[in-house]
Amino acid sequence: MRVQRSEVAVDHLAALKAAYAECGRAADARAPGWLVLDGRGDSAERLLASFERHVAEAGGAFVAGAWREGLPRPFGALLEVVGELAERVYPTRFGLLRRYSLTLVNLLPAWRGVEAFRKVGELRSGLADFVLHGDRAGLKDFYWKRNVAPLVAADLLHFTLDAVAGLAQDAGAPAVLCFRGAHASDQQTIELLQLLGNYSWRYPVLLCAATRELTPALQSRLAEGAPPWRIISAGGGDLDPGAHGLARLPAPQRLCA
Repeated sequence: MRVQRSEVAVDHLAALKAAYAECGRAADARAPGWLVLDGRGDSAERLLASFERHVAEAGGAFVAGAWREGLPRPFGALLEVVGELAERVYPTRFGLLRRYSLTLVNLLPAWRGVEAFRKVGELRSGLADFVLHGDRAGLKDFYWKRNVAPLVAADLLHFTLDAVAGLAQDAGAPAVLCFRGAHASDQQTIELLQLLGNYSWRYPVLLCAATRELTPALQSRLAEGAPPWRIISAGGGDLDPGAHGLARLPAPQRLCA
């Protein structure tokens, strides 16, 4: 039986490996994240699979989530990553989960089954309860907070960074957060991903996202953000970063994986 061998771009993999080695040191000059562009998606998957093996060999955690076309979900791939981070830190850092329990339990209902979280309240609109049911109890919270969305987003951001710091400390190696299918993402989550990248230089973590196209949100928030994410053109389709005024990495050599 003939085995097909897949090719991985040497320079692209080397760039990710170098970025991973650098993220073990706090440096405000490093890129906030890496955006892997691939019109078909198969080359990006091979590249990320090779990179995941490298991270595992180094002892680090590789945590991934994905957006799915036609299935809009609040926070999409980011929430999948948060869910896996919660599972990984649960055995050793339960206090971290307790600190963010209100947001985690409301966004990840499975955690309500944990005994310690069964009494955690629900995130609700006090104004809606008053209008629909005459319940005045939540009005004070409404006028104090008005909109819980920024509080939820802040919790997701801080929990993610605190969790990867804990994982990296336990493993003795930086962590990687990978977001697949970013072309199917929503504006709100991309804005949060940009914030995550802007704070990531303080933490032992590397962010990467794979996309089949540069949507307006990805281009304005990540590719042309301040600072911008680094771009890898993994090949496939007609996707060309140069067409968007973005710098392309040098044409890569290839190896069989």
